[in-house]
Amino acid sequence: MGFLKRKRHVNSYKDGDYCLQMIIDNYDVGNSERHAILERVLTEAQKYNDSLHILACAYACHFSTAEYRKKAINYFELYLQNPQAVNFPQFSLSQIYSDLGKDYEAEHNFIDAERSYSLSIQNHEPRHYSSLTEQWDIFPQEIMLGRLYLKISTQKAVDYWKGLMEREEYKTGDPDSAGFRRSVDVEYKNASVKHEKGYVFRPRKTAKQEEKQ
Repeated sequence: MGFLKRKRHVNSYKDGDYCLQMIIDNYDVGNSERHAILERVLTEAQKYNDSLHILACAYACHFSTAEYRKKAINYFELYLQNPQAVNFPQFSLSQIYSDLGKDYEAEHNFIDAERSYSLSIQNHEPRHYSSLTEQWDIFPQEIMLGRLYLKISTQKAVDYWKGLMEREEYKTGDPDSAGFRRSVDVEYKNASVKHEKGYVFRPRKTAKQEEKQ
């Protein structure tokens, strides 16, 4: 699904593009003012009901602390009910689904995380082929999905990587060069080792959970 270019933002929170630009300029973890700025964007953007302001709310929460994660999920899902043209490549539909998947995974909702990563892959731009190395790349979301499966079932993870081995990108790839085949080989080996050892994912307890005990 492609997005059309929109007009450039104006210097006002009333404009959704401006809110999204504020997030792009300030989400970096090294920015000491990040949380205050994101809170300001959220406060202003949630006054409006259009898609771009809703998306700005989603990312203001997504890049904030863990306590905002469920809000981020709700805003992402609301935006995806009626996605609109976005003026920034950082917020492609594939990336939005990917970030939604991260939030679901962090909340241990693996079913919706799997759905989101899968939709991210479906909406990804065409796979890149390097004429220099003669290798296809692998989507980050493909790796994220495979690692998610380790939390669900190591057998599912092993089967997933075996499935990617049937792809032409794998069969024609060089196992000694960075690219699709090498990435799949590394992830498959890791999944196989964990499967053989009987690995079972156990989420870490949060500080609040430990305090309750």
